[in-house]
Amino acid sequence: MSFNKVETTNLLKIPDNTQYWFVRSGSNAEYFEDFAYNNYIAIGDSNITLEKLKTIEPKYRATPDILQEKYKNIFQESFISDYNEKNKKEEIEPDERKKDIINLTRSASISAVKAYDFIEQMKIGDIILVPNNGSSLFRIGVITTDSFSHKVNHIFIPTTDDATVSSYSYADYDKKRRIAWIKEITVKDLPEKLLWIKYGHKAIFNITENAESINPLISSNYFYKDHFYTRIGVGTPKPISSTEWFNLQKVIVDAAPDIADQVFQKHKVESVGQIVIQTVSEHWDDILWICAFLFGSADANIKGREFHINGLLTNFYPSVREQKRHQKVMNEHEERSADLSEKKLEQEVRLKELEVQKKENELQIPEYLTTRSTKKADLKDIKSDYIMDDTQKAILDNLKLSGDSVGNVIPSEMQEDSLNIETVKPEVR
Repeated sequence: MSFNKVETTNLLKIPDNTQYWFVRSGSNAEYFEDFAYNNYIAIGDSNITLEKLKTIEPKYRATPDILQEKYKNIFQESFISDYNEKNKKEEIEPDERKKDIINLTRSASISAVKAYDFIEQMKIGDIILVPNNGSSLFRIGVITTDSFSHKVNHIFIPTTDDATVSSYSYADYDKKRRIAWIKEITVKDLPEKLLWIKYGHKAIFNITENAESINPLISSNYFYKDHFYTRIGVGTPKPISSTEWFNLQKVIVDAAPDIADQVFQKHKVESVGQIVIQTVSEHWDDILWICAFLFGSADANIKGREFHINGLLTNFYPSVREQKRHQKVMNEHEERSADLSEKKLEQEVRLKELEVQKKENELQIPEYLTTRSTKKADLKDIKSDYIMDDTQKAILDNLKLSGDSVGNVIPSEMQEDSLNIETVKPEVR
């Protein structure tokens, strides 16, 4: 007996309220490898504990401005107190002391805003970009936990010269968040609008206003704020002629004429570049149909294919899907267990506890990060008899169009130990 296997394609859904952050890994990116190997980010100023900041009285949490001002007061009091303690046995000229206090107050405010953003403004599901030393590489990840202060178990990687010495530096920062890394890109992939962050001196920048420039780095196909987007890579290093532009636009109009006036484009094609096509979410399949023609295999890429729409972690961490599937199986098992003997039931319950036990700093998986649904391309409103002629194909071949994603995906299997995900393999029957 034979059957046709249904091919599947993953599409990403990015939550509308996602924030985007640029975070440094130390003043000279000295902790870039630590953050990368051990799946976290962190900030310093450990003399002011996370517990103290998390237990600020509710009256100071009435508005964000009041809370941020309270952070500044706490940091200023701490910095000045440390200064007075350090210099209590020395006589300092009033003018010099005044100058020192002004500088301390400025430094305290900067540290306070950094901690406020890290603890109060960042949230689970936000996107993080972390540069290496020199900003030639950037890691992209997803925040998976609230802020915490307990120690991280650093993976030990020995140096080639001394097996007892680690090959990278460990951060001793107090305030941390777990990160599931999803991508690594180069500075060449970074949008021009974000090149300024290479030279910024702050430890944390909120770059959410650049969301539409960052999203194509994460995935080539994605839903965001009621729209569907597709990134098309343009591989030619040559200038694009008017004839080539015309034929590109002609394919878009002819392949899906009913929605052509609802398809919008953004181009960055100086040398090698990209085109981002956008339309309302309900026309997602039309856009994929257009891209299939541009890439030269419409029938193979669309017809008979299922599309899985995933949350951020489900899209990049296959084991997350397996965990959720396993949990469903375990829930069904609980219902069946009512018929088992008491002794056998105790054994199975204990087995379940051992299987799903998690460590203290386990990967948190909010539902909106793992949302998954399945859709099938609906081609009834598409001009499915459209055929690109040989002349068009030859012209568009010169553009070297592709649907390849930017950068390199970081395999989830390389990170699960650091994130303390304990997956349970399904039984083989």
